[in-house]
Amino acid sequence: MRGKKVLIASLSSYDKSGKQFQRTAADQLKELFEKNNIPVIFTEHNTTRLSGLITAISTILLNYRSADIAVVPLFGTTYSFLWQKIIVWLLKRLKIKIVLIVHGGSIPQRMKNNPAKFLKAFRNADAVICPSPFMQVSLQQYNVPANLIENVLD
Repeated sequence: MRGKKVLIASLSSYDKSGKQFQRTAADQLKELFEKNNIPVIFTEHNTTRLSGLITAISTILLNYRSADIAVVPLFGTTYSFLWQKIIVWLLKRLKIKIVLIVHGGSIPQRMKNNPAKFLKAFRNADAVICPSPFMQVSLQQYNVPANLIENVLD
């Protein structure tokens, strides 16, 4: 990557005291990149939704010149979808390539209810990754070219 870093926009799971209670795929991916000497910029997610979004935006704005690719999770919940939409909008303006990793088993059902919202999100990505064949097949029904890379592996 010619000295550039991978930016991982994380939606980590923290409780109100600031303790991480769930290790996410983004956390695992960060660890694997670092283990393999791939430099990473990681947007920590704070304890509240608003502070987490502000922290992510700040991290991106302070470090975007050091990255030429970003990994962004897409979940089906309203908050995480809005978070992803804002982060992707910012990354697009900064001309950083975006790899969208689709998580959340609720997305296929949510797409049945409102496909346009999700299809726009997929079109904004330079690549779409699915961690399961189920999700990949679900997206193929909407002509979304998604690559299968099963959950983070060594």
